[in-house]
Amino acid sequence: DMTRLLLLRAAIFREQKDYDQALSDLERASKFMFAEGLQNDVTVQIGLTYNDMGTSLFQKKRYHEALTILNEAITFMPNDPGIHINRGDTYRELKKYNLAQSDY
Repeated sequence: DMTRLLLLRAAIFREQKDYDQALSDLERASKFMFAEGLQNDVTVQIGLTYNDMGTSLFQKKRYHEALTILNEAITFMPNDPGIHINRGDTYRELKKYNLAQSDY
């Protein structure tokens, strides 16, 4: 049950844009996820948190940092189309059009 509580709290921190605290809770949750059978839930929350961090950086026009964070998000959720679109938008802003196109 500790993992579920950490997941919920991490989701709240993510909504508040407190990404460092969200990732801290998710890191703690990852230590218990296998015993509680919640590895997929933890992985998704980590991916969503990195995606939100990346989009926040994108909105601040910090494209290189956003790209790094969105790449991390994709390692946790490689099949999520929304994250790929966000990364494609970031590549587009960096004028890396071929890479952007491959994400779209």
